[in-house]
Amino acid sequence: MVLLLKISTAQAQEQQEQKFLNLAGEHLSKGEFDLAIGYCSKAIAINPKNFQAWDFLGNAYIGKEDIKRALQNYNDFILLAPNHADAYTKRAYVHLINGNSDLAIADLTQAIRINPKAEYYHTRGSYYRNIGEYKLAVPDLSEAIRLEPQNDNFYFSRALSYLETNEHSLAIKDMSEAIRLKSNVGYYYTILGRVYNNKGEYELAIYNFTQALRLTSPVFMGDFYIDMISPLVRTRQFVKAKEFYKEFLSSDVFAKENEREYKTYFLRDYYKFYIAAVGDDLPKNLYEQGLTNINFAIDKFDIGESNNSESRMQYADILALKGYALDKLNRFDEAEGVFTQALVINPNQPDILEALADIKKRSGIVAKTDKTPPAIELISPQTARGLNIVSINEITQIIGRAKDASGIAQVTINGKIIKAEEDGLFVSSLPLKAGINAILVSATDKQGNKTSKTFSITGNVVARQNNTPVEIVMPVSEIKPQYHAILIASQDYTDASIPDLENPVRDAQDLKNILESKYTFNRDNIDTLFNRSREDILQSIVQKCNVLTQNDNLIIFYAGHGIAEKDKFGDIDGYWIPSSARKGINASYISQDDINKALKRSNSKHILVIADACFSGSFTRSLADASLGVQKQYDVPSRKIMASGNLEPVPDNSKFLFYLKKNLNENKEKYLTAKKLFDSFYEAILNNSDTSPQFAAIRDVGDEGGQFVFIKK
Repeated sequence: MVLLLKISTAQAQEQQEQKFLNLAGEHLSKGEFDLAIGYCSKAIAINPKNFQAWDFLGNAYIGKEDIKRALQNYNDFILLAPNHADAYTKRAYVHLINGNSDLAIADLTQAIRINPKAEYYHTRGSYYRNIGEYKLAVPDLSEAIRLEPQNDNFYFSRALSYLETNEHSLAIKDMSEAIRLKSNVGYYYTILGRVYNNKGEYELAIYNFTQALRLTSPVFMGDFYIDMISPLVRTRQFVKAKEFYKEFLSSDVFAKENEREYKTYFLRDYYKFYIAAVGDDLPKNLYEQGLTNINFAIDKFDIGESNNSESRMQYADILALKGYALDKLNRFDEAEGVFTQALVINPNQPDILEALADIKKRSGIVAKTDKTPPAIELISPQTARGLNIVSINEITQIIGRAKDASGIAQVTINGKIIKAEEDGLFVSSLPLKAGINAILVSATDKQGNKTSKTFSITGNVVARQNNTPVEIVMPVSEIKPQYHAILIASQDYTDASIPDLENPVRDAQDLKNILESKYTFNRDNIDTLFNRSREDILQSIVQKCNVLTQNDNLIIFYAGHGIAEKDKFGDIDGYWIPSSARKGINASYISQDDINKALKRSNSKHILVIADACFSGSFTRSLADASLGVQKQYDVPSRKIMASGNLEPVPDNSKFLFYLKKNLNENKEKYLTAKKLFDSFYEAILNNSDTSPQFAAIRDVGDEGGQFVFIKK
């Protein structure tokens, strides 16, 4: 009798517990979170180890946006049931909401130790993917596939990781398998289309996006439309692209997207200008108007957006369209520069490669028939103002540019042959005497056409008293110069064969604090890229360079591994090694050519690259003959690099950065040139390390001898 009574009581409690649980679930589904919490608490009071009740309770707290209580909820349950794997996965989700990805990964790792289920491997792999750790994501997702080879979602998740690491063939293989297992999921075709689009196979992209349109739920319709428009524009189907945009605007999907807090790309400012060029300007041959809208799109593209394959493709789309408009306007040099920038972001763009080949072909035809002599422009000194020299023995720089359709073969100054860069820029030192100095500059193009120009510069003898340094006078302007920075630190490497470093992130953060607190760098203008991929870094540099104006100044700082190699001609090529790099695969590194292409079309006043990496000196061209007077000119554009070493390894514990930060921090001068900053610690580094720091102009990107100036607050 007593036993029956006990059984009856236990059954009654179990029924009551289930009743409370059912009521909690009902109220939870209606968004009545407080009522759900009450019933969950009653169920837990009956059975403290009822995971479903704890799960509902955590979901209710998350619904109330009380993340602290949700976290405590799962902490309490884990104390009661430390071997309950699902509890760790639920707490991991709360950690992820809180932005504590390390704690989330740790909890998922514990869940896998308790119960190595495919679901847990998939969840951890997905978390790794969400935080950009693609090389860690793939092994987990592969293990999930091994355990459950018929799960289509696992192949889909791994394909997303392969897409971000540009392993397109592997991504296509996984998405094809996911579609084989479940062929009615429209979003699978969308992702497969994106892979083909990133690979430059635009017709296959269009086919898969068409399949997605047939199957896709309205929830993803906005994603589909923007995906389809990209390959249509690349294949110059402008009218059809505009039709898709109009169809989107007239649909119920548009109304729903417009209500969302997170706006679809169609509702962001940059896309409105992009689509205006696509649909209203370029089909009607209104290339100037199209170019205006495209430039607006570039200005409006949010650099703060998360860098991923989708974002990179969208920005490359805008650059590709700008190059197309410039090409149609016969502005071949500009088109070539923009197309080259787009290829830096994504080299798999056959339409751009074809356009560049066509430009070179047409340029070659123009060059062969060129009968026009070069044009010569003197950049510095400005003859209209004259030039005051501080002593009769002072050396000044002559900086100019020779331009010609067929290219420049030779430049001479007073009969002496001077090296001219690819864009015709030439720099040479020249001693001046007191009085009038006649300077004859001659340029010969590659077709033998020659021109000469004579400049007169007045040199004045001015005695320098007590070796007092020349004061830097900033240009008078109602608009204050704007200062920007991109701080890149590669410290943790996904390739196990590349050793991790200890100090780059700390050094970059220290520099950020100094620039914000001591100098005129606004926090909003400083981008930090810590342990980011090659693609992330290059897109950020290209975007930043494209939106800066002649009133802007930019520092690009890099700390991390570097390497140098000789090419087949014996020239030294330098590389930065980002965190995503694979050892020995040069395509995964950032080359000096990549940096040069990213910088080349920037309109910013000054760009200073500070590189604390092995072999960074290979980025420079020599300026051993540069005069101090010219280097201190703020009003002449500059593109300089300050490197911790020349063609040599540099240590992780960098003396270069120690003195750079120390001297910036302790500087008392209102205006400090980058050259003077470098000179202030150059000898200290030589005396205290085995490296030879470098300061020079960056090769072939338009340095005109000016100087970056730090302005103290």
